[in-house]
Amino acid sequence: KKMENRTNRVFDSCIDSALECSTGIEDKIAKAEMLILDDKFTPRDILVFKQQTLQFQRTINGVFPVLKQLMSECELPAQSEPMFRDVLDHQERLKFEIEFLHTDLNALFELHYSSAGHSANEQIKRLNMVATLVVPLAFWTGFFGMNFTVLPFDKPWFFGLAMLLMLVS
Repeated sequence: KKMENRTNRVFDSCIDSALECSTGIEDKIAKAEMLILDDKFTPRDILVFKQQTLQFQRTINGVFPVLKQLMSECELPAQSEPMFRDVLDHQERLKFEIEFLHTDLNALFELHYSSAGHSANEQIKRLNMVATLVVPLAFWTGFFGMNFTVLPFDKPWFFGLAMLLMLVS
């Protein structure tokens, strides 16, 4: 009976410490979500979180078969069985929480790359604005920089039309 209580307490404390670890990883992910728009954040940080959750998942998944085997092979008294079932329920909850963390990390990856795409779009927009101003000026500068013997502006209306065309462009 003492052995059963100790075993139950050991597994229960393992699950409780795993819950604390899971909460710590969740907090890190929440901080990462706030930093994702900064240039300091890299996808490597997300990969580190993913590795931590995978290690965490492997650890938790190892507890389940051991508990199942203990419950099936040992004849547990009626009062001990609810305690073991409670530990199994906590382990199942942790399993779902880890799956949620994986989903959250995938969303974090997508958020990172979409924010990078957004900043690239903003840079392209600025580049297009500069090109809109510079390309017509470069064309007219190249046109008037050519060596003409006689410019085709001998008629005043043609000169006015050329100036209007340059302003419009």
